[in-house]
Amino acid sequence: MAQHLSWSHIQELLPIKDSHKLLYYANQVQRYNWSKYKLREKIKSNEYERLDETTKNKLIANEKLSISDEIKHPIVIKNKYDMQDISERMLKRLILDDMDNFLSELGVGFTYVGNEYKIKIGNVYNYIDKEIKTIYQDKTIGIIITKKDNQFIMEYCSDSKIYQTTYQLI
Repeated sequence: MAQHLSWSHIQELLPIKDSHKLLYYANQVQRYNWSKYKLREKIKSNEYERLDETTKNKLIANEKLSISDEIKHPIVIKNKYDMQDISERMLKRLILDDMDNFLSELGVGFTYVGNEYKIKIGNVYNYIDKEIKTIYQDKTIGIIITKKDNQFIMEYCSDSKIYQTTYQLI
């Protein structure tokens, strides 16, 4: 594997003592062609630590990951406002202003099509639309981002392709 990593990548990986964590980042560099700067950013944001234990075990066993396995807990969102408690509107603005970083946090294969497409959760309509993709794309999913885990929302979610995660402002 090391023959596929540049010396710059190896230098970034050298301080990592946990072999599973090291292997994760080395595989990600190869799989997604990360630059040394992207690798440094991912290590600094503790991407590996934000994967749940089930995902880590699948990685160790070299099992195929599902969409929900790739969602980080929490998602890191860059905060240009100088406050830790922000409104939902401000959070939306942070995400939209730095869409590339946000999609990178979600993983590979996510695309931004637009915001506020309608979905039904319980008896309430929220926004997303399963018809906006082509037949060659994977199934549409939705991700609900909350400040804290909110099982109430997920209990009433009428679609198994909707996932929840929390966020952390940096």
